[in-house]
Amino acid sequence: MCGIAGAFDIKGSLINRQKIQNMLDTMPYRGPDDSGIYLAENIGLGHLRLSILDLSNAGHQPMYSQDKRYVITYNGEIYNYIELARELGQLGWQLQGHCDTEVILAAFQQWGVACLNKFNGMWAFAIWDNLEKKLFCSRDRFGIKPFYYSFENNQFIFASEIKALLQDNTIDATMDEQTLGRFIRYQKKPNENATSFKGIKQLSPGSYCYLDKDGMQEALYWQIPDRNYSEKIASEKQLIDSLEELFCDSVDLRLRSDVPVGACLSGGIDSSAIVGEINRKKRTIKTFTVGYHGVEHDETDYARDVIKQNEWAKPSFSFPNGKDLFEVLKKTTWHYDEPTWNAAAYSWWHVMKLAQSKEVTVILNGQGADELFAGYPTYYLSYMRQLLTSGKFGKFHDELKAMQKRYDIGAVEIVKLLLGPMLTPIKRKFQRPRGNSTANYLCQDFSGNYLKDESAIEANGYLNLSAHLKNDIETSRLPMLLQAEDRFSMAFSLESRVPWLDYRIAEFARRLPDNNLLDLGSTKKLIKQSLNKHIPQSILNRQDKKGYSTPGDDWLRKDEDGAIREYLSSGIIEQQNIFDKDKLQNIISTKGLKNVPKNFWQILSTLVWYETFILK
Repeated sequence: MCGIAGAFDIKGSLINRQKIQNMLDTMPYRGPDDSGIYLAENIGLGHLRLSILDLSNAGHQPMYSQDKRYVITYNGEIYNYIELARELGQLGWQLQGHCDTEVILAAFQQWGVACLNKFNGMWAFAIWDNLEKKLFCSRDRFGIKPFYYSFENNQFIFASEIKALLQDNTIDATMDEQTLGRFIRYQKKPNENATSFKGIKQLSPGSYCYLDKDGMQEALYWQIPDRNYSEKIASEKQLIDSLEELFCDSVDLRLRSDVPVGACLSGGIDSSAIVGEINRKKRTIKTFTVGYHGVEHDETDYARDVIKQNEWAKPSFSFPNGKDLFEVLKKTTWHYDEPTWNAAAYSWWHVMKLAQSKEVTVILNGQGADELFAGYPTYYLSYMRQLLTSGKFGKFHDELKAMQKRYDIGAVEIVKLLLGPMLTPIKRKFQRPRGNSTANYLCQDFSGNYLKDESAIEANGYLNLSAHLKNDIETSRLPMLLQAEDRFSMAFSLESRVPWLDYRIAEFARRLPDNNLLDLGSTKKLIKQSLNKHIPQSILNRQDKKGYSTPGDDWLRKDEDGAIREYLSSGIIEQQNIFDKDKLQNIISTKGLKNVPKNFWQILSTLVWYETFILK
């Protein structure tokens, strides 16, 4: 895990070394072990190194290919680099070191763009061709590793973080209202390239691009597959065995490291399965859990159940008290480069802080399983709408009864949730948000800029499960989670790895019938069947799902030290044009805070972001 930056002027103008250095200087935590810059006329590549594999100087970057034709700056890990090095050796390559960077260069020379399909890992890299004067860039299949860029006035400038790009004052850093508005109301972006800045984009997950004197050409090498129901499906026993085999191999690959490895343990199914699989290998693993004394958000009892079942796990717990809440909100917003969406960021920050304090450099985490295997209860609503619209009334009845029992909710309430999006699509296109939601605090002019875009009104409920899952993987939930996973781990110079997002597991999950994902009120059915021996029964039987839950919003409302009130009284309300000024003033109109919206964290993070990045 590292930080990268670079600039390429396609018309031949010289690149200044200081331009590259300035970008690297904004993110030193991404590479505290080494740094380097390659400069040649109209191309500059910069690198910050966090040493994970081959800790010697042989891993220094930017790195030349053996024939000196190519130069690479690279962030990430190719987990199957050992197998690829062996394959390249059989083709005549004699690799000098033991790091995956050298393997990428040789693979690119051997197979060209097709090498991307051979990589199992996470990456963002740029390779300069000294002979043809071309720049080749690529990003991993899910966008686990960030790649931001600006392409204006013939200059392609890229970096691992937005704040690095903002060091160049020629980049359009004005606020993108459509992207920000959609994020605030729907927690999603218009497309995979979008950011909250007009002049800054992302290289799409699963894509690559070439740049030369004629411009930029971008293409996909991989997409999340459409769910294929026409394929012949194996027996349930075969599916259970296949998932276990894939998962075990994925964890195996992600344990490859020359530095200490640990694991986040939330008390949920996904992280518990990872810890259980590592324990099965009889390998000592440090685990990290954040909890909250005496509140409903605490999940440490579940984490302790995992520890009891796994003798090789060595646990560490942290119990933050919220006194640093607003400071953490400001820090996470700065590292995220965009507004964060809820107070889960507080728990996330503290679990990474805990891991760093226990002297690990690599951590494994459970991101991705929910979006691939339908782990959120909201997916059930999409599934049941699908049953209704496809005429499967018997199955719908069975699921309705199961949901009533599992979630202790009445049939009438369930039906209201199901039918609302189906019966009022026209009304919803023009309806302002109701109640105490964050979106209801948007000012009229700002919200009008994105409500005119009909594609932004994509049912707060989907009519089928497949569309809901795909949206969450491509433009909504998963991209936000992965952005946070990268930024908050790198803030503490940690490399985070996500075994559930092995592309082989993803392709397998997209071939599964619905009833292997959701069945009789239960989510992630196949994971529970396949990995039940790794997971305590108390967790398998959980009725709730928290996901880095935190009492952050409650703490913000109390504002015990007055920090929030002081911030809102500092003039930021009058300076911004995102939220309704009168509604924000009403929050601080009396002693303490009142009429605070449900997700107050998002409003505060948006204001902090606006002040930090837009008013700078």
